Amino acid sequence: MLRENAEQRDLLMKAAIKIFAERGLDGTTIRAVAAEAKVNSALIYYYFDNKQNLFEESIKYIMRGFFERLAKNLKSFSSGKERLEYLVNCIFDYYCEFPERMHLMSVMIVMHLELMRKILRQFLRERSALPLHIIQKVSRQDS
Repeated sequence: MLRENAEQRDLLMKAAIKIFAERGLDGTTIRAVAAEAKVNSALIYYYFDNKQNLFEESIKYIMRGFFERLAKNLKSFSSGKERLEYLVNCIFDYYCEFPERMHLMSVMIVMHLELMRKILRQFLRERSALPLHIIQKVSRQDS
């Protein structure tokens, strides 16, 4: 169950991402995330049912941030090359600004691919796949 307080949730997400990126899912404890966030462990359980739920929400948080960044500067493109450059530049800019997020996503793909697929399917049920729409438009225009 997820409760809402944007500031507290944001604080917990940032701490969780940092610790999950450093230690992985199995090596992370709720206590370590709480210490990083400088909060009581009970606050994490107030927002998240368990470590698995915190982990999954952390991955969704990363994806939401990237999609928001991608949509923020979206414009009309005159060619497929411009579309792909925009997509690639957004990926690199986002992950240069937040390297721990890139690390955690890499860990997800290598160590927890099935879980990543599950989270991605859930995430895409909630919103459209903007990066895929950009690529699809490239394919249609270049055909």
